[in-house]
Amino acid sequence: MVVDGAVAAGIEPARADTRSGIGARLRAGRERMGMTLLQVAEKLHLDAKVPEWIEADQFAELGAPVYVKGHLKRYAELVGVDAQ
Repeated sequence: MVVDGAVAAGIEPARADTRSGIGARLRAGRERMGMTLLQVAEKLHLDAKVPEWIEADQFAELGAPVYVKGHLKRYAELVGVDAQ
């Protein structure tokens, strides 16, 4: 399984438009909820860097694909965004 969302979608990383990726959607949801990155990290019991990596679509930093999927799902549920 490919971890990088852009590669998984068939887009070369240099051409990936992160404004429309899952990270951008999660950032928009977080901002809509009035939450900071630190608040997200605290609510999800994550290291403070994890929400930053997620919003930047830097999934390789998160470890195994099972962790990526779990972090994305929990973050999406927290901010009311469809993780699909």
